[in-house]
This record gives sequence, structure tokens and C-alpha cells, in this order.
Amino acid sequence: MNDVFNRVAADAGIPKKKARRAVRSMVLLIREAVTMQDRVTLTDLGTFRARRRRSKTIQNFAGERFTRPSGLKVSFSPSRSFKSSV
Repeated sequence: MNDVFNRVAADAGIPKKKARRAVRSMVLLIREAVTMQDRVTLTDLGTFRARRRRSKTIQNFAGERFTRPSGLKVSFSPSRSFKSSV
């Protein structure tokens, strides 16, 4: 994460401490929104959201079967511009 903080500080022309606070705040806001099952769309990056996951019977390497409970999972869909740049 230090690379991100350094890059944000350099690009924005702000001290690293302020860049760290801004990036951490953004991550926290995304986490809170997804936890509340809201979508978060960042232009030119993509969309974060929570998706429902059904319960499923799975088998481990020892052959034991068990049921994975249903719940929510985090999903990220990259934007078209992000996909095309990679």
C-alpha cells in the first residue's frame, strides 16, 4: 500500500500523511457501502457490490463432504476502459 500512498501524494501534490488518510478513507467508504449492499462505482475503474451466494455441498481433498452456507460475497466488475487498458 505504501506505493499507492506515495503515488497519490506525488500526483496530488500533498503530503504522504494526507494521501494515506484519503486512500484509507476511500477504502473504508467502499467497504461500508458494500456491507450495506450498495453498489460503488468508480469511473474508469469499475463497480464493487455484494452478491448473494447460495449454499452448496462441496468436497475436500480427503473426500469429506460438507455444506458451505449461503451468504454474501464481494464482487468487482471492471469498467470497459479498465479492461481495455490491461
